Amino acid sequence: MATTRATGEKNQAIVRMPRIAGTMADARQAVADYDGMIFKHFYESFLPASIREQIDVTPDTPFEELVDPMVATGLRLT
Repeated sequence: MATTRATGEKNQAIVRMPRIAGTMADARQAVADYDGMIFKHFYESFLPASIREQIDVTPDTPFEELVDPMVATGLRLT
């Protein structure tokens, strides 16, 4: 039996969309622009300690500096 969420919908899933661009620089910028915030404020806290120790995320860390750590998780390919 599916659970009903606050929206009244059943079996919802949050899906992150892939980023496609003409150049690698544009693709990396798209990842930073569209996925940097959720990585910084949500996913980063669920990473294994070995990965979190390699990145120094502070409130002032720009999203562009998080692209390599996002790629290193294996959740993204650029």
